[in-house]
Amino acid sequence: MYSIGDCSRINRILALTKLGVSLSEVHEIVEAEAPVDALLARRESELRQSIAGQQARRAKVRDYLVRVKPGETMNTGVESKVLREVIVASLRTHLRAGVGARVRAGSRR
Repeated sequence: MYSIGDCSRINRILALTKLGVSLSEVHEIVEAEAPVDALLARRESELRQSIAGQQARRAKVRDYLVRVKPGETMNTGVESKVLREVIVASLRTHLRAGVGARVRAGSRR
């Protein structure tokens, strides 16, 4: 049989997990009977950021939906163009002989 204290503890655990608090954090809070205000403030901030990201992605989907025609495949707007020949210069840097060589030389001994 469960005591009133057990029922209270179970209700706290269920409430915290429904709020998305990790099990390790739930354990820490329940075992230490720690205050939850800082943890819940952090959780709210995490959710706010997550929601903002989701809303931004939703807006992009909505914008694309407005532009796409029924049955159309996804067009990312990439174009292929033929350009006139150009000369390109490049500069490559190499490891100094001592840096990489020490490791290799040591393994050969």
